[in-house]
Amino acid sequence: MARFLPVVLVVALLGGSAAAFAVTERLKLERSSIFATSVGKVVSSASGRRVKIDFRLRKADDLSVAIVDSSDHVVRALVPSHHVRPGPQQLKWNGRDDSGSPVPDGTYKPRVHLAGEHRTILLPNSILVDTKVPHISLVRTSLQIVSPDGDAVHDYLTVFFHTSEPARAVLYANGRKVVKLKSFTAHSLKWGQRNGMPTKPGVYRLRLGAYDEAGNLGPRTRVFTVGIRYIELGRHVIARARQQPAARPRRGSSRELPPRRLRARSHRTCLGRGEPVIAELARVAGPVAAAGLATLFVAPRRELRLAGLAAWALGCAVLAYYLAPHGHRPLLAAAAVGGLALAAAGAYLLLRWPWLLALAALACVPARIQVTVGSTQASLLVPMYGVVAAAALAFAWQLAKGDDRARELGPLTLPLAGFVFWSGITLAWSQDLRQGAIELLAFYLPFALLAVALARLPWRPEWLGATWVLLAGMAVVFAIVGIYQYQTRDIFWNPKVLVGNAYAPFYRVNSVFWDPSIYGRFLVVAILASLVLVVHGAARRIVVAASAAIVVSWVGLVFSFSQSSFVALAVGVGIVAWSAWGRKTLALLGVIALVVLVAALAMPSVRHHSLNSASGGRFKLVKNGLAIAAHHPVQGVGIGGFKKAYAARTGLKGKEPKAAASHDTPVTVTAETGIVGLVLFAWLLVAAFLLAFRGVASSFAGQVSLILGVVLAAIGVHSLFYNAFFEDPVAWGVFGLAPLAAAALVRERVSEPRPRAAAPQPAVAAAPQAGRSRAEAG
Repeated sequence: MARFLPVVLVVALLGGSAAAFAVTERLKLERSSIFATSVGKVVSSASGRRVKIDFRLRKADDLSVAIVDSSDHVVRALVPSHHVRPGPQQLKWNGRDDSGSPVPDGTYKPRVHLAGEHRTILLPNSILVDTKVPHISLVRTSLQIVSPDGDAVHDYLTVFFHTSEPARAVLYANGRKVVKLKSFTAHSLKWGQRNGMPTKPGVYRLRLGAYDEAGNLGPRTRVFTVGIRYIELGRHVIARARQQPAARPRRGSSRELPPRRLRARSHRTCLGRGEPVIAELARVAGPVAAAGLATLFVAPRRELRLAGLAAWALGCAVLAYYLAPHGHRPLLAAAAVGGLALAAAGAYLLLRWPWLLALAALACVPARIQVTVGSTQASLLVPMYGVVAAAALAFAWQLAKGDDRARELGPLTLPLAGFVFWSGITLAWSQDLRQGAIELLAFYLPFALLAVALARLPWRPEWLGATWVLLAGMAVVFAIVGIYQYQTRDIFWNPKVLVGNAYAPFYRVNSVFWDPSIYGRFLVVAILASLVLVVHGAARRIVVAASAAIVVSWVGLVFSFSQSSFVALAVGVGIVAWSAWGRKTLALLGVIALVVLVAALAMPSVRHHSLNSASGGRFKLVKNGLAIAAHHPVQGVGIGGFKKAYAARTGLKGKEPKAAASHDTPVTVTAETGIVGLVLFAWLLVAAFLLAFRGVASSFAGQVSLILGVVLAAIGVHSLFYNAFFEDPVAWGVFGLAPLAAAALVRERVSEPRPRAAAPQPAVAAAPQAGRSRAEAG
């Protein structure tokens, strides 16, 4: 059984991945039964307003619609089951149940059932029932007497207020509504001639009221008064006043700003003037940090390496200051100081137990946190940055203490240094400075330092074994979480996945990750690492544990419905099989590829769709990406500039056009960094593959090298369909560990005893020996 287990696993993984890919392709091309959904957000049974529930039905069916609460209990049957034609369906709900009683405040969702398709769709759009009335209170008024006579002095009354919840303020004058704001978040309103201030002078009794988003009207405030007066001026005086550029305010008027407001306005003006300066500093900081990192890679002297590390830290600090929100920079600076203290403690631990770096970095891989930087949302590995900071401090301490090791990355030193340096240089002309700064600060600069820090680790087989145990264990846990999500139809986060699951004919899970494709890629990495141990004959207990981890991880991978992960797994399994059985695997791989191709072409849903539709829009992205690269062949559009360049080419609007997101790493590298960046990237990959696949898998170091090479190949294939190669710390970890394993493999070869050649014996002496042997055998 032990002899056939590797073959069974390889065949099952290849066939299962091919079948999962084909089934996912068929399901993705099925159009949703309902589309163009529009659901109101808030309703109140007390206000009398109704919330709209609109959608379009793709084909005729027996339709029923109900409102369910957070426990999935039906509180109102909006539409009983009846046959409807395809087209728009317009419904309304007043926040009451079937008996006409108000439902409790809370969150509710519409549920659509199509009897003909035997399908129930729970719309992801939540409806908030809110019957609580808002309360508004007066804070202060700007004036006691208003003179709206057009002389630009005391023409408007400003009323400052506070509301208990987001609400639209209303101003009443002598019982008549005179001002109603459009904003639900404003805290002041103005009243003047242009918005209802009466022309008759006198004292007016004012009160404030408020409407919330559900239409609930709160109680009015106490009465406060304001006087209105007009100053009669002659026509010639008014004409002269209009000719003057600005009227001089009277002493004590509201036009004379108090010192506090004057300082605030001056501060805002300085900020506005300083932002371009900070942006230009960021354009310089990116190349400086990249140059410092390249110096750290290639410099032979530790003084130069310390200077490079300092330049890296300085450039990162400037980029972080540029990306930090304006109002939170002091708070973030204080948080950075606290983070440095924690990083110092982490550096102390890394100096005592260096391999904690690999374990901590692996444990932080799934810990992505959604961060909003300006108008850009990014999923960043915030805990990982703490690990990198600790590694940087430990690195600096070692250099300061006289550590004279250099070029730890071996054959990868020059290509990796050149690629990181050129990517940082392109920030100087990037079409999207903010996005380019995010990519440099969040991925390239920290993960490249992580790679060289991993390459400095001492070779310890027991720690490498612990790293595999952690990887396989994490994959099993994450797969179990994904299976649970599929069974319970409960996704923890990512609204995009929630919306997609509501309308798609299948249900994708993301476990503890943000994106299902990232979740699938992590499982692929763990499966391939375990498969190498099974195929190349590890200890029996390790083979059993690795096989069990492969089975559980693959089941969790299926429910991610990530086609890019299925392809990456198939390629990785093929490489592992080739490394073990050589040309014998060609026939198997050829048959599986032929079956997948025939099955895909036989599907009507695939055969009747265009290449762009069958690829999920990726063909159009690649085509336009290559066109962008052709227009900027040498230097590219700069790191992070793909979205803006794509939007400008295709006419997409908006600050962050989602349809312009790239899905192919080589195309993105070519478009952003030009031919120079593509050549450096290809050099890096070729050098990494040659370094990883030159070993013999029979030894421990050879198996580690093979695992690293297979993992890098799988991530590379995955990046052809999902642009996240440089965002994955595992890829950078391979760049760091591959030279370490290659050096250990060289030491193993040197230490192996060479077999001695047998000394030739004289023919006379050999003959009796041979005769005696034959006699003994007889």
